[in-house]
Amino acid sequence: MEHYVFDNLCNHSKEMPLYDIASCLLGESLIGIDSLVARFHKHFYSTHRSVGVTELTEAKQRQHESVDDFIAIWINLELSCEQEFFEAQQLKMCINCFRYELSHILASQTIQTFEELCSKAHDLEAQILRKKGKRKRVRLERLLRLQWWRQTKPIKHLYC
Repeated sequence: MEHYVFDNLCNHSKEMPLYDIASCLLGESLIGIDSLVARFHKHFYSTHRSVGVTELTEAKQRQHESVDDFIAIWINLELSCEQEFFEAQQLKMCINCFRYELSHILASQTIQTFEELCSKAHDLEAQILRKKGKRKRVRLERLLRLQWWRQTKPIKHLYC
């Protein structure tokens, strides 16, 4: 009975005077005023942030954010989520929140733990960054060759 009254304290607080609520709560289930204050603070002054499923699935990896950092952020969000998931569901949701290149490659692989996800995602990210670096170097070389060609080519001026 006392637990029911405490759980529905928000609903009945307007109808019941404060001393009635306190007298109901100070029953056999509570040891004393310290536990009453602790339960009151836990119920009304909770600083715990609760995250919904939509917020969890809408969390996306930023452009220059490393995979390891994003996975740590996502796990913290998932721990704040009220709904519980199996690890396979958690892994799929986390993979879907990665940047497109990573999520596309990792979605086809079978990953069973977050440790395995971290290592594979980190390796893939390093591989993608190396490829992008090579592309940038090739573009820079082409640009330098083009500038050299323009400098060595005789310039024709048209004067009328």
